[in-house]
Amino acid sequence: MVRKHYFIKKGLQTRFIGTVLLIVALVMVVIFCNLYFFGMFLTQDSEYGASYIEAFNNLKTDLGTKLLGRLVLLGVVNVIIVILISLFFSHQIAGPVYKLEKTLNQVIDGDVNAKFFFRQSDRFDEVAELLNDMKDKFTDALKVAKEVNGKSIKAIDEKGAASLAEVKELNMQLANALNEFNFEAAAGGNAPAADEKKPEETKA
Repeated sequence: MVRKHYFIKKGLQTRFIGTVLLIVALVMVVIFCNLYFFGMFLTQDSEYGASYIEAFNNLKTDLGTKLLGRLVLLGVVNVIIVILISLFFSHQIAGPVYKLEKTLNQVIDGDVNAKFFFRQSDRFDEVAELLNDMKDKFTDALKVAKEVNGKSIKAIDEKGAASLAEVKELNMQLANALNEFNFEAAAGGNAPAADEKKPEETKA
């Protein structure tokens, strides 16, 4: 039976859980502070009584007149605080995604020298390294293919027709450069699927 592992990327998931817990803790602090100052406001008014319990019991009759504005103001302040905190922490995810999209567009437009770069404080910094490695491999393969193509054209132009040995040698150079990539799997060939190779592999 395939087992599910929920902690796939422990470092990233731990930081995310810590961020959520921090936001919850800050919201709870804000709520408790609001309740404290709200209670202080009530107990300072002799109409509501000297204790918190007495004040909140007497609050029911005047909630719609005297205190509705204050409650709305406290709610707005809470919403603003939560939005600011969420904006700050979401920037650590939105920033890398924006950089990733920008660099991918540069590569799509033909700029093979574009580099994926994230700050250490950003999320997904390890992804940038993997993307750079992948891009470098493709770039090297394209350079070899371009070089082989140039040599083939030159040989044909100079001799009228390239010898079989020269063509075979150039094809071997091109094949060696492309052996880094599994084109059969990408084209739906006979290459076995990953899950068929490793049936015991745990599912994320």
